[in-house]
Amino acid sequence: MEYAEALIGTVVGGSLTLLGVVYSNYASRDLWTRQAAKQDSDRKKEIHRGVAEDLYINFSEWANFVISSHFSLYSVMDGKISYNDHLDMLLKSKDDVKHNHHRMEYLLKAYYPHLVVEYAEVRAALEGVNNIIFEHKKHAASGHSGRQFRDLLLAADDVFDKRCEALKEKLVEELKRQM
Repeated sequence: MEYAEALIGTVVGGSLTLLGVVYSNYASRDLWTRQAAKQDSDRKKEIHRGVAEDLYINFSEWANFVISSHFSLYSVMDGKISYNDHLDMLLKSKDDVKHNHHRMEYLLKAYYPHLVVEYAEVRAALEGVNNIIFEHKKHAASGHSGRQFRDLLLAADDVFDKRCEALKEKLVEELKRQM
């Protein structure tokens, strides 16, 4: 009888211990799963933050390059320098380019496809700028001053700049939303 009581006590004690270990392992696995999910979420947020910052910087540098490349063109339109001088200045400024336009477009399309519409508006504004520059170039090639294109280019650059700023604001909103 003592033997049976000891055996029953051992079985009950062992069963309770086994249940405790199973419960402990389950709770530990659940905690580990939640921690892993949080770390994964934090890592994804950090990646998106880095992408948003990289995209913002690349886009800003590109937009600044586009606008600043027109400064010498205004001097051409005012008759202060030749078109060749403008092109020489433009080629020199390309040596200082810090943005990567292809990376910028990739990041935008891969991570923020919902902002492609705003980017298309920026590109449309740039096309307007380029059309004015093309018309001015044709006009200048025929020996005319091209002064009448100055105000058109200023207005088109202003539209381009405003659309760029709107897209940058959307990127900032995205970054804030991800935090």
